[in-house]
Amino acid sequence: ILWDLLLRHPHLIRGKVEVSRRANFSESKTQIIDSILGKHCLGSPWIPTADGTWKHVSKVSLKDLPREFDSGSHLAPGLAHALGMRQAEDDAFIAKYGLTADDLSMISQYRQEFEQWKHLQSQARSMAEFPESSIPNEERLAHTVGKEATSAPEVAYEQKSRSVRTSSGQVAAEVRTYLRNRYTDDDGELRCQICENPMPFELDDGPPYFEAVEFLSVVKREFPQNRLALCPVCAAKFQHARGTTNEALYESFVKLPNGQTTLALILTKKMAKIRFNPKHLIELQSAIRAFLK
Repeated sequence: ILWDLLLRHPHLIRGKVEVSRRANFSESKTQIIDSILGKHCLGSPWIPTADGTWKHVSKVSLKDLPREFDSGSHLAPGLAHALGMRQAEDDAFIAKYGLTADDLSMISQYRQEFEQWKHLQSQARSMAEFPESSIPNEERLAHTVGKEATSAPEVAYEQKSRSVRTSSGQVAAEVRTYLRNRYTDDDGELRCQICENPMPFELDDGPPYFEAVEFLSVVKREFPQNRLALCPVCAAKFQHARGTTNEALYESFVKLPNGQTTLALILTKKMAKIRFNPKHLIELQSAIRAFLK
């Protein structure tokens, strides 16, 4: 009787109520509130089962209802949704992953805790395990490595003459001060010109560590503007995994449109960009123009 009643009148479960803290109902708000009947239907077990027990509506789906319940009506899906009954996709999920209806009910009841658990699991999965090797015979391994170590060649040295760039040392301190002034943000964070993230760590004496990398090597002058403030990772990419040649980098820079403060290049076989502080950009362009003259 109750099922048939609700099937024809699902609005009896809950409805809209206008609430206000003021007697004249100014600044009122509309809320959806369960009726007394709805609270009983949602909170009490009233669905009979084949084994003679009663279940909450949240624990059953339309296909679980006894034959006396008109579950084939076109109104049944709407009522099932209003009552919070299990949906067909819930049953498919339960069958696929081996969960129970109680599991889904508990997840729904403790939603916040479940979201926190999911976040922790996601973090754990993102942290790859450090590689470890199995050692079938530790004694044999130690013997083999020890034998190889005794026959390894000795470290040898010989004197060779080579050209060493000495001019960069004369402006090294000036360069680092210049870049700190240009790329320290309002929060005091020194930013990398490629990834734009803060430098990853600080030195023991306080300032953040960064690489002052030469930008255009085709320019044979030691001026501080021709350096980039890069984090260690981006510095390594720029120096050892750059697909854009020095000549192409120079050509792209001198043709940079007015107002554009980023320069595209290829790093680790992917498109990347160098971002310039506007003042640094103008100073570097001015220095290069003076050099070309």
